[in-house]
Amino acid sequence: MKILPFLETVGVLLLQAALLQPVCPAAAQAVASSRKETVARDTLKAGLVVGRAAMTGLSVPARRSGSEQFRRSGALAIDEIIKGWAGVSVRDYGGIGGLKTVSVRGLGAQHTVVCRDGAVIGDACNGQVDISAFNLDGIEELSMNLGVADDIFVPARTALAAGIINIKSAAPLLANGPVEASLRATAASFGSRDIALRLGTSLGKDWSASIYGTTLNSDGDYPYSIANAAGQYKGKRDGADCRRIRGELRLRGTLGKRSRLELGISGYGSDRGLPGAVILYADAAEGRLEDKMLNINGMWENDRESIWRVRTTAAYNRTANVYTDFSPLYPEAQTDHYLQEESSCGLNVMRQQLGAWSFGLAQDLIFNSLQSDIPFCPQPRRLSSYTCASALMQTDKLVLTALLQCVAIGERTEGGEAAEGRFRLSPSLSIAWEVLEGLTLRASCRDGYRVPTFNDLYYDRVGTRTLKSEKALQTNLGIGYESRIRSVILRASADIYHYEVKDKIVAVPTMFVWKMRNLGRVRMTGCEMNVSSNAKLGKSMIYANISGTYQRAVDISDPSAKNYGHQIQYTPALSGNLNFGWELAGGLGASYSLQAVGKRYYLAQNLPQNALKAYFDHGINLHKSFLIRKTGLDFSISALNLSGKNYEIIHGYPMPGRNYRITIKINI
Repeated sequence: MKILPFLETVGVLLLQAALLQPVCPAAAQAVASSRKETVARDTLKAGLVVGRAAMTGLSVPARRSGSEQFRRSGALAIDEIIKGWAGVSVRDYGGIGGLKTVSVRGLGAQHTVVCRDGAVIGDACNGQVDISAFNLDGIEELSMNLGVADDIFVPARTALAAGIINIKSAAPLLANGPVEASLRATAASFGSRDIALRLGTSLGKDWSASIYGTTLNSDGDYPYSIANAAGQYKGKRDGADCRRIRGELRLRGTLGKRSRLELGISGYGSDRGLPGAVILYADAAEGRLEDKMLNINGMWENDRESIWRVRTTAAYNRTANVYTDFSPLYPEAQTDHYLQEESSCGLNVMRQQLGAWSFGLAQDLIFNSLQSDIPFCPQPRRLSSYTCASALMQTDKLVLTALLQCVAIGERTEGGEAAEGRFRLSPSLSIAWEVLEGLTLRASCRDGYRVPTFNDLYYDRVGTRTLKSEKALQTNLGIGYESRIRSVILRASADIYHYEVKDKIVAVPTMFVWKMRNLGRVRMTGCEMNVSSNAKLGKSMIYANISGTYQRAVDISDPSAKNYGHQIQYTPALSGNLNFGWELAGGLGASYSLQAVGKRYYLAQNLPQNALKAYFDHGINLHKSFLIRKTGLDFSISALNLSGKNYEIIHGYPMPGRNYRITIKINI
């Protein structure tokens, strides 16, 4: 029996059943973060989510962190939180201004979708999002699903992504009056200065507004030591400066008693140096990159308790990039301009309260365009339609989710031949069963894929218009456990997974240039473990989390190739994370974090000379909170990379050694 046809059949039958069977209402809304929240709520924000039947709401592996965990860890950037999640890797090109992308379970960053308040942050040019453009100020919750969760009320384009990062903005609490404000100032090593301001205000009975702005300036000139063919080379990371500014405005309100509306506009600008890789006999890169981004989005949603739940969305994204190369290769500076635009609209409809069943239908339409001044490079246009039908069966002990996604894509170009249109049906099926109180079993199987990016198809002399979509059959088996004994909460989970990737898009050398090809097949098998615990001792609290991942991701493209059966690039076999801390009465606390990453290879063959050494990244944070009348004051000091050793996540890009930062935050 073939797996995909079987899944499609099951999915259709379940959707038909949804029309005949009389879902219970959607899971209870997450409670807003607060300093005075109970231990249970606090740990829900900071802990691991392991399954609906285990009382936490998801039938697939998921990770979740809230504002309280951000405060305790002293983290300022999204990547500092995400890199501590099992099965998730952040590719960091070094320094504050270095590119940072997220991938899950050995899949490329193109398989990860980033959403901000339900709006997808897309990049049709290279298919990956630089998460360094976002920090944690103004964020209430950060989460990721590794597969399809039991919440079927999601945008159609995200339904079958391998990893979905959800960024939830903080709404004004207005607990102390009609206006709230916070100001954060951070000073850090290597000439880094970071300021963030957030204002929230009530606009009458039913509306509120929040304004957020941040600015960052960093010299980025950290010293480093790196090994190359000539031995141990020491230098200073020149040309790694970064200037960044971001501003956001968001309006929230209710329309009558049965619907709500959100409107947002944000702008981002950066100017950063691109020092390039530190490689023997290669001239240091002398490039700069300027980014300007604009996002406008809106969302309307009716009452969540309504029998018919409806949501509509619309968004516009504009990204302008200017890359300048000052290297000696050019008599004058070489400058390339790129302009991306994305317009999208979406509709979600869900019929709930049909006994144990819910039925959903989602539709997204996206228009992408890319313009550049590179000679002979086509100007592509893409219209994408994502349709997703879903069914959810939910009882006290069992959760069953089935999805069927249909994708249709058409393209045209100016100045060249366009790639052919695409059409694909992709099913997904997941189940979670609470076999004993607090003990949950889960399983899922899904057909994932990624569409070639504009760069894959059209980039000058490198792109290939005949590329197929990359396919990934993903299966997962897991177990989750949760117990609450008095003031102690314990959560544990373990998952094993098997991915088969076909038509993997890779760059291969030809006689003169590299070209994109569908040559790759990769088999990924791994297991993940997570254990977290929180305990309240009087007015104090102790919390800890440990996670580990083993992964075998091998290239099986060509049995005659020298790299056949070898671990794919930048994928460690072993990795793990440890976090623990305590919060004493009076607002004094401390936390410790450890990230351990095993040996990786930066080339296809697993040869000793192609290996990147394992590394351990330690960090500590001390923090103290004060309350002076109604004004809160948070003070923290962090030490990062305590061992002081330079290591590489990407070959030739040394990470900073030991560094420090001091943060003061005022809440009014």
